[in-house]
Amino acid sequence: MIEHRERVPDPGEVLRLGAADAGRCRRRIHLEHDPAADRSLRRPPEPGLQLRLADLAAHREVVHDRLASTIELGEDWDPAGADRPAAVWAPRLASATRIATPDLLLRAPDGGYLPVLVRGHRTLDPGTGAPCSDLDLALPGLLAPVPSAARKARSHHADALALAHVYRTLGELGLASGDARGGIIGKGGPAADADWDDGALILWHRLGPGGAVTGENATTDQPATPALAEYDARFADRLAVARAAATGQPALAQPSRVAECRRCPWWPVCEPELQASRDVSLLVAGSDVDVLHDAGVVTYDDLAALDPRIAAALPLTGIPAADARARALALIAGAPLVRRTARVDPRRADVELDVDMESYLDDGAYLWGTYLTTAGDTAPPPGFAPGYRPFVTWLPLNSPTAAENFVAFWRYLTQLRQACSAAGRTFAAYCYSRKAEERWLYGTPQRFPHVAGMPTRSEVDRFCSSGQWVDLYAEIKRCFVVPGSLRLKKVAEVAGFGWRDPEPSGENSMAWYRIATSGDGSDARAHRSRILRYNEDDVRATLALRHWMTDRSHEMPTVADLDTYRGGMRSAPSNRMTSPLR
Repeated sequence: MIEHRERVPDPGEVLRLGAADAGRCRRRIHLEHDPAADRSLRRPPEPGLQLRLADLAAHREVVHDRLASTIELGEDWDPAGADRPAAVWAPRLASATRIATPDLLLRAPDGGYLPVLVRGHRTLDPGTGAPCSDLDLALPGLLAPVPSAARKARSHHADALALAHVYRTLGELGLASGDARGGIIGKGGPAADADWDDGALILWHRLGPGGAVTGENATTDQPATPALAEYDARFADRLAVARAAATGQPALAQPSRVAECRRCPWWPVCEPELQASRDVSLLVAGSDVDVLHDAGVVTYDDLAALDPRIAAALPLTGIPAADARARALALIAGAPLVRRTARVDPRRADVELDVDMESYLDDGAYLWGTYLTTAGDTAPPPGFAPGYRPFVTWLPLNSPTAAENFVAFWRYLTQLRQACSAAGRTFAAYCYSRKAEERWLYGTPQRFPHVAGMPTRSEVDRFCSSGQWVDLYAEIKRCFVVPGSLRLKKVAEVAGFGWRDPEPSGENSMAWYRIATSGDGSDARAHRSRILRYNEDDVRATLALRHWMTDRSHEMPTVADLDTYRGGMRSAPSNRMTSPLR
């Protein structure tokens, strides 16, 4: 695993921002450049993130070796020297305000360089229109388009910002091509096409109409495209935030919860501050915070105090405005869930099967965990034992064994449904957030259509669109307003359920899987058991949550109850505003 080290900025060093900074939260930029920030509170990277970084490093090596077998790569290159190789691998670039280490620089016909970055995610989908080059062609063919590539580009906003950063860095050094574009080499491909390899192509992003910057505040002669325009605005803002933090000036960025917070190392610093100030960003999506601030709503007390008719008219996009106000009321009342109506009616059946899938990155699903229960005195169908039953393989996921494992799960599910139908019993299978399971319910048959017993897409579609396939996540949202996280690990706490593993998460389970498939030693066997125990708890959690919904959810207040509790209390909203460019 990658060692986690803290770094305290040196007040005397030149302040430069890296390729990821323009896309990061403004408060994170502040904290990372504030010498007084308490770095002991930072949380280390999750094992899952470390795993992804390790896989990306391995992918970079593959790309490097592939390129080196075709073209001459300049390595240990000095950007200040006179040498201008046609291709440069992993140069270290530093200008007055920026640092960058692009994976590859390619010399364009005008003598300047085009940046290329290697990424660990998919960059292409089936379709047309993606401007690509073949990685295996020798220069200058690398820059030639691939006319037969049936590809369309996936949207990765962070990739475009990172390329813009490297392009501007090259411009400050006098090394940028007038052709303002950059390339991405991705990883993986659609499950339906085993021969697809994003790593064999360079996907080109058009960054601007041309013109390299020559100094910190220089701009192009022509209007920039949205990618460069957005990057330039973001970079200038983040640089100002960093300089203020580094020099002890008043902070230009205050805490506000956004999607990035979920994995940010500084969240243990920001969360207590947000809770202490009762910040409204704890309740709504980051994109809606400015809308609320414009209405004078800064705390969740402000939101709860709004007249319901005024609150309902707020143009929120993340959740309905009425739900946002109900969340605020719930948080003030200390209610973890709030019933939308007096009666909670989750979808139930005589025979119930809880299902949870475990997958590894884009490689496929290796485990389908099931937990069979029945209602009341109903006996399970003959041949089907109640309790936990996993369908698992520890062999490579590109092998027929993975397909056969899925077929075994599908056969079990199909036979159980048929047995319930023959016995006149109702049946339902439950998951939590169906998107994850359905990715590989559909993806596995697409990848292995010729394996015996493999269902067709139409068979999978008939099941997934039937009333027998129930998304408990959607049921929770239908029946309740949830003021906090909707993740299963948090919602199940309401039902009194806890995981046996001290670090339960899907990200962590991928790190466990790497060890579990590393051989047949004791450590591998221990991690196989750990994964199975974790998966069993996942399916037991959805079962416990469903029972709680049926038997004890009446203990939670309704939205009407909270309004009554709040009474006619109304208070003038605060008038604190935040700066733009969140």
